[in-house]
Amino acid sequence: MKHARKQTDEPEQAPRKLRRVLRKPAVVAAVGYSAVQIDFMVADGRFPKPFKLSKGGKAVGWWEDEIISYQEDRAKEADERR
Repeated sequence: MKHARKQTDEPEQAPRKLRRVLRKPAVVAAVGYSAVQIDFMVADGRFPKPFKLSKGGKAVGWWEDEIISYQEDRAKEADERR
């Protein structure tokens, strides 16, 4: 037996897209900086800040889209210097 879909006048919402979390080893591999260099750059405000993965925990991560944006911005800056 098939379930009938309830019809409403409300617009259909697009499915939500999950954001991917990158841990430090993945960020190091993606950007080519050492873990220590990333820490210095975060402290100086030159790199996206990580966020805690759980309240009270030590584990941190970065949103993948923020790292991609960071890389794209650096690529634009490099292109402008050429």
